[in-house]
Amino acid sequence: MSVICKVDGKEFKDEKSLHFALKSYGLNKVKYYQKYYERRDLLTGELINFKTKEQYLNSDFNDKNNMKKWLKEQPLEKTQEYCKNILIKRKENKGIIYSPSQIELRTIMAPSIIFYNKIFKDYYDICSSIGLENKFIHPNLLNDNFKNKLNKKDTIYVDTREQSWLKFDIPFEIKTLPFGDYACSNDNCSCFIERKSLSDFISTLSVKNYDK
Repeated sequence: MSVICKVDGKEFKDEKSLHFALKSYGLNKVKYYQKYYERRDLLTGELINFKTKEQYLNSDFNDKNNMKKWLKEQPLEKTQEYCKNILIKRKENKGIIYSPSQIELRTIMAPSIIFYNKIFKDYYDICSSIGLENKFIHPNLLNDNFKNKLNKKDTIYVDTREQSWLKFDIPFEIKTLPFGDYACSNDNCSCFIERKSLSDFISTLSVKNYDK
């Protein structure tokens, strides 16, 4: 697809040819896009740092701290609209069908799931409203009869290898678990919980051939 140079209106057969010709104008890609496609940080008003064309044209902030500060300064409705549009653009540009995970949100200029829950009450509800599925919801969780409440008669089992235990309001017992770090004596809560640091979790999801 041909592209038009913003400097003098000259037509080039493709973007690569345009970029190669920028030297003849005394420009490089950074200067070209920052001058003719000016984008500024919504918080500071500074020019958006250029890394790639796609990144530059789709960035409103130079870092997440600026994004967080700006979002906190906006009326709730504007904050909701902006955060919802992040998901919509992600869906349209990348063709995703599942709600972005916490890890995926960390790799792009987007708030955390915790922040989405704060402004929308439920992150997955807002994802569902724009046609994104939640890959990690088990069908049983959608059943109205599903109960996941523990009582004082239940016991939390903590694996012997767990270094720093979480605090609970019900009794817990240290024992060797076949897998996972935590389990429960309640038959209605037949699940095991694997506790990981964020870096370890990211490493686990990054294993080659893992279906994300």
